[in-house]
Amino acid sequence: TRSFHVTGVQTCALPISPLTLRVNCRRTTVADYLAELARHEIAAEQTGEWAVRVKNPVPVDRLPGFAAGLVSVQDAAAQLAAPLLNAQSGMRVLDACAAPGGKTTHLLERADLDLLAIDSDAARLARVQQNLDRLQLKAALIAADAQSPDSWWDGRPFDCVLADVPCTASGVVRRHPDIKWLRRAVDIARFATQQRAMLDALWRVVASGGKLLYATCSVFNEENSRQIEDFLARHADAMNGIELSGNAGLAATVQHLLANLDWDMEEDLSRVVGDVAAHRMTRAGRGLLAWQREAFDRTAQNVAEYLVEENPMLVRPAEARQWRLNVQALEQDATAIEKRVAALLRRAGSTTD
Repeated sequence: TRSFHVTGVQTCALPISPLTLRVNCRRTTVADYLAELARHEIAAEQTGEWAVRVKNPVPVDRLPGFAAGLVSVQDAAAQLAAPLLNAQSGMRVLDACAAPGGKTTHLLERADLDLLAIDSDAARLARVQQNLDRLQLKAALIAADAQSPDSWWDGRPFDCVLADVPCTASGVVRRHPDIKWLRRAVDIARFATQQRAMLDALWRVVASGGKLLYATCSVFNEENSRQIEDFLARHADAMNGIELSGNAGLAATVQHLLANLDWDMEEDLSRVVGDVAAHRMTRAGRGLLAWQREAFDRTAQNVAEYLVEENPMLVRPAEARQWRLNVQALEQDATAIEKRVAALLRRAGSTTD
């Protein structure tokens, strides 16, 4: 199943990454910025509450108003973090892994906050300051390790904490193709251990009744749903409070993202499942037919997690199906793939259990 999962992500990552912008709600509106793009003959469309996708990517210096802070480059899924945290003006907020500052600045565009941004890499933290300056926003910056609050925390609790933690980045392979060569299987456990330590450390600084938002750009359960489940089991005073129903703008953004995806991705994933199943069965015989069925059962969950790469907890598989997750297409392919597998088994002579 792991080989299916990794190969599936790589298959989905083949198309060229789109250029998605976040409109600065303090400076302009989506409608006005789309009109400005049209005046510069740059085709674009709205893909979220404040998200605009440029149909043919261009250098940022060609984007009208970029230098003046009208827009920032940020993937549509990444733009879900700030509305999820939903920090209100006057709140004390921590962005625990802030660089390069996309989510830091988004939080500040939405509300007047007492915000502290920390990152363990001082050089990357400088990019946060550059983005703050371009957007004419202010935050306190400290180069520090989020796992060691005693080295940077003044003892005053935070109303909201964003933990956009280090991860395998398996959900952004399309934008960072080097990940396919740099990552190793052992990296998942290594990152999961680091994430666990970071979550436990940051929970100490959250105010009573406050919120901790955990985010990754990974598709692996070990870094997402399993990490959340383990955290909730360790901390009796924590509960999973993510609800789309209470945030109409966020729900609309997620639905828009799902509705506008290229659904050929499902066909690609079904082909990957078939290839992997055939490979495993020609080696081990029909006894692994159940594994192929299990792979199909898991496909819906894997696709749902990939769709919300910044936070797989955001959309549960059942909810994703309600939002046009086309599982039926995968099920229809199952019979054809089983026939192909049977033919491969006969050819390989592996017809016994």
